[in-house]
Amino acid sequence: SKRRATEQDPVARAFATLKALPVYLREPLSRHLSFLRKKQEADRQKGKKSWQAERYARGPLRKIFERLDRTDGRWLTPGYRSLAGRERLDDLLYLPQLNKHQIQTLATMTAAMFSSTFETLCDGFGARDGELTMDVMLKAYRMLARIALRLHIMPPHYEALNKSEPDTELLPGAILRLTCADWWKRKLWLLRCEWREEQL
Repeated sequence: SKRRATEQDPVARAFATLKALPVYLREPLSRHLSFLRKKQEADRQKGKKSWQAERYARGPLRKIFERLDRTDGRWLTPGYRSLAGRERLDDLLYLPQLNKHQIQTLATMTAAMFSSTFETLCDGFGARDGELTMDVMLKAYRMLARIALRLHIMPPHYEALNKSEPDTELLPGAILRLTCADWWKRKLWLLRCEWREEQL
């Protein structure tokens, strides 16, 4: 069967794996593999034994696939995945593939999620009629900070606010940043670039 043939042919198998990759990774690798396959076929037609494409698929290309799996595995931790799924922020799972416009949309949704989570936490910690005490804000901030850390983002003023005697003057600004789409746009764009850089 065709599927059986693909499984047994390392070059066909490599092309099948390449299909699943984002375009910026797929295109240069596919081009190189196609080039080697054409060269190999031309050599064989001249009666030469030639295995360049097979060797590339079994060796360097397989190592590239393994490295990509390891890289994505480091970023797509169970905490990161479950948060993206639970909060319907699925684009977080494809962060390296996003452009600036898509990051802007994701940042707006992420900031809105942090904002509504902050309100829910404050209500849960006993804030009444919009009256926020520093104690309630600090508890809420620390919960939000944990969520941000699961997204590989260092929360604003984290060290100063996470110690036994926190500098509460920094609290309102820290919460404003965590609920601000522009702040998230910058952070997610940096994260996207770093992750993408590791993939290449």
